[in-house]
Amino acid sequence: MQCKNVTYLSYKEENGLHMYIFKIVDNIANHIRKCSNCPRDIFNRCLNGKNEFSFFTRTDKALDLSVIEKIEKICNGCNETDFYNHIITDNGGHRSPCEIHEFMEEKYGLNNDDDEWWVAHFIISLDGLIWFNG
Repeated sequence: MQCKNVTYLSYKEENGLHMYIFKIVDNIANHIRKCSNCPRDIFNRCLNGKNEFSFFTRTDKALDLSVIEKIEKICNGCNETDFYNHIITDNGGHRSPCEIHEFMEEKYGLNNDDDEWWVAHFIISLDGLIWFNG
């Protein structure tokens, strides 16, 4: 049985900014909210009260559906504890963007193509809500 840590909800584009909305499972979203050092106004634009996470990209075109599917597959391939401790964080600690890219390659076999890059940046965005360094 696959967990539902992350569920893709919708997409919209405004002025070249692409916004993908994902529902984050309540326990994880609430834990991120509790642990975050991100200023609340910025945090609330990224993760709202309904635990909908906005993942933003500024690209020439929308992401392929395969990227969305890989994000869901990786995020939902484990229980909530492993999702937080082994995908978003490194046993609860910060993982650098470079380390997240390496993790995606080593753990999930994603190579350095567009799909891997965007999947890693989805995780980097979640990580950034916890350890904001704006």
